[in-house]
Amino acid sequence: MQSSLAHSPTNLQNDPASTKTSGLEFLVGESDLIIFGEVIDIQYRNSQPTREQPQGLPHTFVTYKIRETLRGRTSGETITLRVPGGADGSGGIYMETTAPIFARNQADILFLTGDAVTECPLVNCVDGRFRVVDNRVFNGWGIPVVEATERLRIGGKPRFDLNVIELPRPSFELLLKQPETQRIIQQESQRTGQSIAELQRRYETEAPAAYRVGYGFQAAVAAGDNFDSPEAAPIETFGPPLSLSAFFEAVRQWNNRVQPPQSSIPSADPNKPFNVADPRLEEVRAVTVPDQITEEEKNDVQAREGEGQIRDLSPNLRDLSPQPISPELRPDLRRINP
Repeated sequence: MQSSLAHSPTNLQNDPASTKTSGLEFLVGESDLIIFGEVIDIQYRNSQPTREQPQGLPHTFVTYKIRETLRGRTSGETITLRVPGGADGSGGIYMETTAPIFARNQADILFLTGDAVTECPLVNCVDGRFRVVDNRVFNGWGIPVVEATERLRIGGKPRFDLNVIELPRPSFELLLKQPETQRIIQQESQRTGQSIAELQRRYETEAPAAYRVGYGFQAAVAAGDNFDSPEAAPIETFGPPLSLSAFFEAVRQWNNRVQPPQSSIPSADPNKPFNVADPRLEEVRAVTVPDQITEEEKNDVQAREGEGQIRDLSPNLRDLSPQPISPELRPDLRRINP
C-alpha cells in the first residue's frame, strides 16, 4: 500500500452525494470517441495573428497511432489532435495549465469530444487523458488510478517523470540571437579553432532533432526537518494503479450504460491555418446577498446556543472581499533554453 502524496482534479463528481454519477461515467458519457494509442508525431503551429496576439498563440498538433477503439468510430489508423500550448517558434514555450503536454512514444487513453477542431478536443482537457506505463493506468498528471467502478478514485505516489514535453531543436540562427548561447558558441569557436559556419554544420548534423523538458513538481526537503521523529501515519492509503485491462473493462461497462456517441471526431491538419479567439477578461463585480438562513441552519444555531460552550468558528461564507485570481487563469509565456 502507498501513502497519499497528491490528489487529482480528475475527481469529476457531478453530485458528491449521489451514487448514480461518477467521474468515469461523466467522462464516458461526454465522449464521442475513446481510444488507446501511442504518440508518433508532434508538430507546433501558431494560430493566425490577432490584434491582441500579433504572433498568434502556440498550439500542439499531436498524432496518435490508434491501438484500440473503446467507444465511437475512427476513419483511419491514426488521428491528429490540436491542443492549446507548445513551442512558439521563437525559442519560447506557452503553457496552458489545464492542457496536457506530449512526447513521442507515450501511450495514452483519450476521451475525445466535439465534431469540430476547436479548443481542446479532450473532455475537460487534461482530465480526458490517462497515461499507460507498464500496463498500469495513471491520470493526466501521472497520479495512479486505483479504482474505476462506481467512482473514479485517484491517489498515491505520483509519477512526475511522465510529465515531459518534447520540443523541436532551435535553429542555429535563433541560438545566435540569445546572448547566453551566443557567448557559448563564441567560446567553443575560440577553443576548437572552428568558424561559426563550421560549428553550425556540426550543430545541424550532430544535435538531436528534438529534446525533452520535464514539467512537474519535485519533492523538496524543508530546512530544519527532523528525520529522527516517528513517521506520520498517512490519512489515506491507496493500492497499486489499475491494470490496463481492468480500466478497459470499466470503460466498456459504462459505455454500455450511457447514450451512444453523438458526433465523430475530425483529425486536425497542422498545415492548415487556424484562428482562435483572444483570451477574454471578465469584469468581476461584488453582489450583495441577502442574509438568509435555512431551517436546518436555525436548528443548528439553536443547538449550539443550548450547549452554551460551543462557539461558531467557521468563516463567513458571504465575505465579498477581493480574492486573488487563480494562476490557472493567467497562462504564462516562458523562455526555456535547451
